Amino acid sequence: MYGDDAFAAAVDVLASGRLSSNAPHPAVAVTTAYDLRVKSSDMPRCSCRCLTSEGRRRSVCVVVLTAVLAGCSQSVPVQTIEGSAFGTTYTVRVVGADVDVDTLSGAITDRLLEFDGRVSTWNPASDLSRLNAAQPGQPIPVDAETAALLWRCRELVLETDGAFQPAVGPLVQAWNFGSRRTLATDAAPSNGDRRRLQQLASLDEPLLTITGEVPNESALVVRGDADWEVDLSAMAKGAAVDAVGDLCDQAGASGWMVEIGGEVRVAGERPGGGPWRIAVTNPETSRPIRIVPLREVAMATSGDYRNVQTIEGERVSHIIDPRTGRPAAGDLTSATVLADDCGTADAYATALMVMGFDEGLAWARHNDVAVYLIRRTASGELVKGESPAFATRVAQMTADRDTSDSR
Repeated sequence: MYGDDAFAAAVDVLASGRLSSNAPHPAVAVTTAYDLRVKSSDMPRCSCRCLTSEGRRRSVCVVVLTAVLAGCSQSVPVQTIEGSAFGTTYTVRVVGADVDVDTLSGAITDRLLEFDGRVSTWNPASDLSRLNAAQPGQPIPVDAETAALLWRCRELVLETDGAFQPAVGPLVQAWNFGSRRTLATDAAPSNGDRRRLQQLASLDEPLLTITGEVPNESALVVRGDADWEVDLSAMAKGAAVDAVGDLCDQAGASGWMVEIGGEVRVAGERPGGGPWRIAVTNPETSRPIRIVPLREVAMATSGDYRNVQTIEGERVSHIIDPRTGRPAAGDLTSATVLADDCGTADAYATALMVMGFDEGLAWARHNDVAVYLIRRTASGELVKGESPAFATRVAQMTADRDTSDSR
């Protein structure tokens, strides 16, 4: 018989890693199954049965983890769905014996494809790609969800004093990041081009007009300049996490954790009770530097180490400062945000990378935002800082854990 802490350790180990296998050729419908057994004196025995299917042009790994909890004879089923989307991977962990994981995994696949068809800049048929390719003044019909995200972006621009700016797309492309990236050049944009594109990086009315009853109806969007483009990649993964979380609720899960490319949202309790435990990784080692207890909250992290390249001999990050038109040059190497929804957390994390450590902490204090920041000093030392809202929220979730563990 094993206690809740041992069970949580087993769940966290599985949540932090991914089961890997050699995927079958996409043209072949294959179903494989195997058992993974974890044996440890400190951990419960786990029996995991993984199914891989290409039946719907998708690969899903379903893991059922069963353990006996201290003082309880009833097993707690945990099911995990894994796959790929937006050029990254996702993990969905649901708690509840009544969840139809096959139906849920199919719904998740369909929902992410639907989301890609609205906000991806890599999909030429998406709402955003059509908008960015349209002639100035040409009304482009978009889905209500796309319009709602564009409206939310306007709010986020104001909330972050312009540090978050989805209209930074042309600058992202000019610095050789984004969907039109090429390995043939390592040159920075000219000062003239940079200044011109930086001036266009705005969601003001003259450059973007949205009509329609958002979010209940589709809308028409008009851009006002041929060089103006919008890129929602700074919040798209987070918004997709929220959408998948809604599906978990609809499936009847008593608790769930959704992670897409490192952006996370949780609901309910982890197996055995208490908040979910998610790690903030060390930018230098990729090992956990902080374990954060999460309950009914989203957590997103942005960093200068995830997508970098060398431009004219200088190592630069993909995060562009819309206020200067250049890659963010602050001392911040990692920004983690807690928020009620993951789209907001994702956008705030990007904005903080633009602000830098000191400005970011000051902004978080002023706006009561829960942030955990890591900066790298000139000597290479990592210095951590957190806002009062982060400390308060973590303390509350820790207290919730202690209360739950005592039941």
